[in-house]
Amino acid sequence: MRRTNYTILKYILPIMALVVMFRGTAWAEDTAYSNYARLSSGFYQPTSDLDKAGYDSGGDLAIAFGRYFGKHLVLEGGLGFLYTERDVVGNVPVAGFYVEDDSVSVLSITLTAKGVYPIGRFELYGGGGIGGYIVSLYADVTSANLGNVDTDDSDTVLGFHAVGGFNFKITERFLLGAEVKYLWTDDVDISKQISDIPIRLQGDLDGYSVNITFGFRF
Repeated sequence: MRRTNYTILKYILPIMALVVMFRGTAWAEDTAYSNYARLSSGFYQPTSDLDKAGYDSGGDLAIAFGRYFGKHLVLEGGLGFLYTERDVVGNVPVAGFYVEDDSVSVLSITLTAKGVYPIGRFELYGGGGIGGYIVSLYADVTSANLGNVDTDDSDTVLGFHAVGGFNFKITERFLLGAEVKYLWTDDVDISKQISDIPIRLQGDLDGYSVNITFGFRF
């Protein structure tokens, strides 16, 4: 998937730049408050490799800054945080019986383009974008022969996402809404060892998140 991602990225970035350059100057119906800041909070559900590995539903928290180019196009940059965890039980010759608590945290930097359709005080939108994902694995292991030990490592992958949702204008400047996002990423590859206990995070971060959003236009 990694080669496909980079190929798609090569075409998406120039297209988004051209949209901003040409359409941003052509649309003259900008609203009074063209910029916004937004907070979102909700849950993240792995659906692919993490789900198969036993990781639970986790949290999704993000802050984003965006700009309206007319009434129907938004470009948004975001900083996000995902979290999920699992428990593993095993028995190996040297360490003996062990319980392993794995925690995965993901810091993301994203760029998103959205098409917006206003209906009265509501805005419906959908779109997609790209992102970089810094993935950290922390493993806390308690074993019969080694006691309590831990280790951590990290990897960075590229990903794509699709979003859909709505905003409700509480006032002209304050927005309340909801958003659904689906994420696809390259495979994470983290492999470590504590004695004869394998510590691994291998596979994609694919999954969806559902968030409540609160925004302020300025």
